[in-house]
Amino acid sequence: MSDESSRLDIAPASRWAPKAWIAALSLAFLLLGIRSIGTASPTTDEPGHYRYGHRILRGVAERWDDSKMPVSALNALPCFVLEKLGSASRDVDEFTGPCDWTLARVPTLLGGLALGLAIAAWSRALFGWPGALVSFGLFVFDPNLLAHSTLVTTDIYGALFLLLSLRAFARWLEEPGPRRSLILGACVGAASISKYTAAYLPVIFIAAAALSLKKLPPPARPRGRRAVSGGLLAIATALVVINAGFLADGTFGSLREQHFESPQFRELRKLPVIANVPLPVPRPFVEGLDRVFHRERNGGGSGNIYFLGELRDPGSEGFPAYFLVVGLLKTPIPAILALLTAGFLLAKERSRSLRIDEITLLCAFGVFAFYFSFLFRAQIGMRHFLVAMPPLFVLAGCLGPFLWRSRARLIAGVIALALSAASLLRHGNDPLSYFNELVDPKLTYRIAADSNLDWGQTRDRVEAWLQANPQVLRAPARPFAGRLLVGANQLTGVVTRRRMEWLRESGKTPIGHVAFTHFLFEVSAAEAEDLRRKRGIPPLPPS
Repeated sequence: MSDESSRLDIAPASRWAPKAWIAALSLAFLLLGIRSIGTASPTTDEPGHYRYGHRILRGVAERWDDSKMPVSALNALPCFVLEKLGSASRDVDEFTGPCDWTLARVPTLLGGLALGLAIAAWSRALFGWPGALVSFGLFVFDPNLLAHSTLVTTDIYGALFLLLSLRAFARWLEEPGPRRSLILGACVGAASISKYTAAYLPVIFIAAAALSLKKLPPPARPRGRRAVSGGLLAIATALVVINAGFLADGTFGSLREQHFESPQFRELRKLPVIANVPLPVPRPFVEGLDRVFHRERNGGGSGNIYFLGELRDPGSEGFPAYFLVVGLLKTPIPAILALLTAGFLLAKERSRSLRIDEITLLCAFGVFAFYFSFLFRAQIGMRHFLVAMPPLFVLAGCLGPFLWRSRARLIAGVIALALSAASLLRHGNDPLSYFNELVDPKLTYRIAADSNLDWGQTRDRVEAWLQANPQVLRAPARPFAGRLLVGANQLTGVVTRRRMEWLRESGKTPIGHVAFTHFLFEVSAAEAEDLRRKRGIPPLPPS
């Protein structure tokens, strides 16, 4: 901890208070997560992630998909353990899903809590307890991180291990000894079996090291040797973790032996000599990296890209402002103000030399923000950008000392936290479809859809509502009079582009919504006839 943050830390006599606040906020996060877990239907991607975790626990790492990772074995572990203990609750096979979705989702919720505590711990090291409380408060009531902490997916695990890798690297830069090298390698390895976004860690490390050169001791020979040997030890440790995660399936196969889908990876098999060199990583790891790249470039397996009313084909060039706009509108307004204030404080403190940790965090956010805004094409959900949020929340801890200097500021901070919590609670028990108060709940589909809004998590609630309202038509492909209920993805054209084109082009506005993900329209008989005539559709028969 720096001298400044030490002076601004909590007084020794009251050091139990911040720990109590951390405990209370942790409990709030768990309760919010359990509430969401208990009501959410299985989302589109969860069965596939669970299936791969089920496979890993039974000694099979072979792929059928691209982004499924070994870390999902944590989600399959509860049912696996129950089966080994002889319980009647067990998985039938890898295709039928878990013995209990709640049990399968709990490991992700605990991973989410671990992520929040990791954010708080790093913030405390930089800005003292006030910073830790600010950073952790932002995390606990962030609907995006909360939503994906309740699902059987890999986004939260990826964010957790990426953040741990960043902190381990910052510590390693200061002293590249054996212990820190082992920790760095273990963290990078864990990130690599959680999310392929870990492939960008070397870019971040190089940028952070280059910008931190002035802060490091002179490059004396002993330190240079330690850095080289420490780096090799970290790489070796990461490879061990990756091989353990993928069960060492096909390790030491060459590029020529891989089954690649993307033209770019296929070209690698033509490289002389290099294409025959044995690779120290498992075949499913390499093939998954190829498939993720191919799918992101070409849009295979995903729907159309949609943003602010514009629809593009899968694999098309993305929208540069996508994650900025969606992120701002899917974050509580008090949290946005807190982040902006923290950014202002960091910029104002340019007279103070940035620490290695801060440089590393800024490099991570910068690399991810640039990549996802300008190079990434699969803009189908805020979940892809989750890896950039923990570094931002750690840096936002600089707001803590600023608030701590004044009772009025402290009260304002507590009120902002309460308002963020109120905004999240207002939305109900589905944080995945959350949009803040700047967006009318009936018009959220005009901003974004897909996993930002409707990922199948409200399926059971919508079905129950339709059964209670049998007179309502479900997404008719042609204009009809009456009340119509249309899901966000059909309404926007993310799926079945042409099915609801007539309704998109009609200019009609919903009169309500069901579970925030499906929108209710009312079409009069005259409007239905007019819409049919304009589209060359035969008129409705007489009632």
